[in-house]
Amino acid sequence: MSSTAARTTRARRTAVIAVTMLTVGAAAVIAPTSAIVAANAAGVAPAAASASSLAGAVTAAGASAVVATSGTTTPAPRTTPASRSSSRTAIAPYRVGTKAYSKWFARTYMAKRYGWKSQRQYQCLVSLWTRESGWRHKAHNSGSGAHGIPQAMPGSKMASAGPNWRSNPRTQIKWGLKYINGRYGSPCGAWSHWQSRHWY
Repeated sequence: MSSTAARTTRARRTAVIAVTMLTVGAAAVIAPTSAIVAANAAGVAPAAASASSLAGAVTAAGASAVVATSGTTTPAPRTTPASRSSSRTAIAPYRVGTKAYSKWFARTYMAKRYGWKSQRQYQCLVSLWTRESGWRHKAHNSGSGAHGIPQAMPGSKMASAGPNWRSNPRTQIKWGLKYINGRYGSPCGAWSHWQSRHWY
């Protein structure tokens, strides 16, 4: 084979390879060697072969296209968890039923529901209910019928806050704070009244 013929052969092979590169976005579809043979068998001139004619030849030959990527893989976007609701109740640091829990819940609830956030208001409430029940949700006065942490009299009044008023400190506290707000305006208002009359 003459050098001229060899150069022509190499040029035709290069042309075939160039035509088989079908750019799709960042990827290139490379027809396998068998596709080149099929294209020649179909009489398609390598230098003039179009993408569509080559694709047809590949299909006729039953060859599978190989997708070559650019070599870089873009990681899938991470799925971020949904934002937590700001209204979600804080996790209690104490066991339900203990005095520490009841005081914690009362302070949290009074600040959120009534805006009583100061240490002074909280301390007034602590003093008031310490005198009334010692913060015991099972405290009961058999003579007057007063019951629970706020010593509602009779205790059945607290049913307006929930059916479990006899044993649930949260229900008792919610009722007691609503009562204080409606009658005295604040825990310090209720405590001031108690100090002068020993009841509220």
